[in-house]
Amino acid sequence: KLQLSGSEIKHVVTFHSEQRSLEKEIIVKAKNDIENEREIFSVLRNIGKDLPWNMKNSPLGLASLYFLHDHRKKPLHKIDLNVAESDPIGAKHFGYKLKPYKNYYFTYSEGTSENGVNRIYEKKDNETTYKWDKGEIKAKPFKSYATVIAVPVNSDMPMYALNYNRIYRLGELKQNDKNFVPKSFYNTDWKEVKLILAE
Repeated sequence: KLQLSGSEIKHVVTFHSEQRSLEKEIIVKAKNDIENEREIFSVLRNIGKDLPWNMKNSPLGLASLYFLHDHRKKPLHKIDLNVAESDPIGAKHFGYKLKPYKNYYFTYSEGTSENGVNRIYEKKDNETTYKWDKGEIKAKPFKSYATVIAVPVNSDMPMYALNYNRIYRLGELKQNDKNFVPKSFYNTDWKEVKLILAE
């Protein structure tokens, strides 16, 4: 069960053996879609719990949570490698082959959108030195925290955003939505995901 904020929007599918009118492949696809959506939610929820404050404005992408070192000079490994390697931003800095995870790219948004105007995140004036196994990367961190997003490989799939530990879902993906998120999610097409139950 996936419950969203706003009007009565419930993503509920109940399966019974007597539902013989449905084709088997349709049922299987529906089950797989629900399981996949639950997994995406779980990944974002865990990122929200484990995201270090000093990584929220990292210009090196969400993959920073895996590759960058902590104060003990050890890789953070705060997220799964497969999730990290789905980040297009991190691929440019850490050199891995980009591939989606569960048909999604997990990354940071480029900025925010308000009244139809997109604004990229501003960066600080001074560079920060980020360390990882293969050396150092100097880059200017964002002035504000970047929003984590899960961008689907297909536009007919929902998109997700993690903002201040709240997860939002956009049912219909538009081209403009891929890299920017609303400055405020209030009163938009994005709906907050309240919960997902196993049964």
